[in-house]
Amino acid sequence: MEIGEGGGRGTTRHQAVPRLERHIHRYCMFRTFDSNELPRARHSMGATGSLWRAVDVVGRRPWILATFADGVCGSAQRTISIAWDSDLADLVTRADAPQLLQLLCLVPDEQGVWAAWSISEIFAGDAGGVTGYVLRCVEGREICADLEGSDPLTVVNRRRIARVPAPGA
Repeated sequence: MEIGEGGGRGTTRHQAVPRLERHIHRYCMFRTFDSNELPRARHSMGATGSLWRAVDVVGRRPWILATFADGVCGSAQRTISIAWDSDLADLVTRADAPQLLQLLCLVPDEQGVWAAWSISEIFAGDAGGVTGYVLRCVEGREICADLEGSDPLTVVNRRRIARVPAPGA
């Protein structure tokens, strides 16, 4: 399960990342440093990945932790950190998508304090000519975890694309 494997769902806000070097804090989730890599773990990950002791969070925007039922690395579950709501939508709507077990959205407030929202539903809709996504938490609050910090009320003609099972269900 790789982010960006899907596609073909129409135009999203994130298809073209303009001038990444000038806006790196908006488009990326974290920054890594060689000093935080677990060097002995690299051989066990093969050429496809690395393991890190720590990463630096870049920017103050929501990011998503999605836990799927998955048999990768001998585990019954796999949790993926996702920066873009469109990547989350691609993952959960693929025909071969594993079962979504839990979805958290880490949300910073104006003072930079982080809160974790337990997400129960994901909606897609029209956001001014592009596809917008809304995450609804179990308490009913909504957020657009997009790059622009959009207001969920601007996403109209919504359709539910995923429902997250209640804990323990």
